[in-house]
Amino acid sequence: MATTGLSTYAPPSPDVLWTTNAIFLASAVALVYDYFLTLGDEIERIWGRPLNGSTILFFINRYFVFIHMIINGCSLFLPVFASQTLCDRYLRYPPAGTIIILGVVEIILIIRVYALYHSDNRVLFVLLSLFTAEVILMALQTHNIARLPNPPGFAGCYFTDTNLVAMVYWIAPLVMCTVILGFTLYKTVNHRRGYPRSRMIHVIMRDGITYFCVVFGLLLLNVFLNRFAPPSAKTAGGSFSQTFAVIMTSRWALKQLCHPP
Repeated sequence: MATTGLSTYAPPSPDVLWTTNAIFLASAVALVYDYFLTLGDEIERIWGRPLNGSTILFFINRYFVFIHMIINGCSLFLPVFASQTLCDRYLRYPPAGTIIILGVVEIILIIRVYALYHSDNRVLFVLLSLFTAEVILMALQTHNIARLPNPPGFAGCYFTDTNLVAMVYWIAPLVMCTVILGFTLYKTVNHRRGYPRSRMIHVIMRDGITYFCVVFGLLLLNVFLNRFAPPSAKTAGGSFSQTFAVIMTSRWALKQLCHPP
């Protein structure tokens, strides 16, 4: 279904829109708070390093999400975005930006798994094939969105998914997250049997499980929202997923860039 500007949906409840806006603001606050908590480590460990693939990915992961948040914030709170013409042009940006954010996070994690498997090209082929399929499926779902009419007193541009097929948008990264964890645990468990006291293996397992639990839980929340929430709340959890995926990946990268496994 193509992106549509003429919405057939009723104006959403003000309470739901207040909640959606509050979730977005909470995500933005968490992102900024964590940024300043870790800025000193970034300056010390990253800024003086030569610019290469790893540092470029780090900076994209670290800073693109701020651009994405600013644009999304403007779309929620600036009256100019209530214009049907501007809102219709904007509709595809949020899901496209999410694809970029999650894609960069997953590329960083794929590189990590590739290193764990001693640059095994078979592992890389499997992960890149799944990653490509994920991006294609998510990109196709950017058409399944529709603009919501604003209730009185609300500016901005609000949208919703138009059918249940749009759940694929969140199911695809959920599957990819699970596969990456599976590869990580398989290798680290085998290593741990040979090196039971290895602190590095313990850290890799801990980070992998922590990332999986948090991000998997948030992606699963988005699937449930897409299936059961009212139209205006279907996309409400997206900002949390992006924010915490970026935060956790940035923190891991800050540790690992100086001390790779």
